[in-house]
Amino acid sequence: MPYDVRLDQTNVLDYLDRCEGLTGEDRARIVDGTRQELGDAADVFRDRNQYPLNPDCFWYDFGLMTEAREYRHFYFWCDAATAGSG
Repeated sequence: MPYDVRLDQTNVLDYLDRCEGLTGEDRARIVDGTRQELGDAADVFRDRNQYPLNPDCFWYDFGLMTEAREYRHFYFWCDAATAGSG
């Protein structure tokens, strides 16, 4: 079941803009990869990485080999409670 994934401007997109060493292409790949992966399987990530105090929240991690050939790992806190379908 596909999910509608929205990345918060202040907490996610602005954070990525402040990350040193990331190119615009790196940022686009993080955003696109996160939306694709969570859009396809948010329920799997929620079931596997549930936040202990809130069953509608979960941790999600995304890894990326940057254009500079650095492996970067990002951890996101996700809230499924506000979504209509998951």
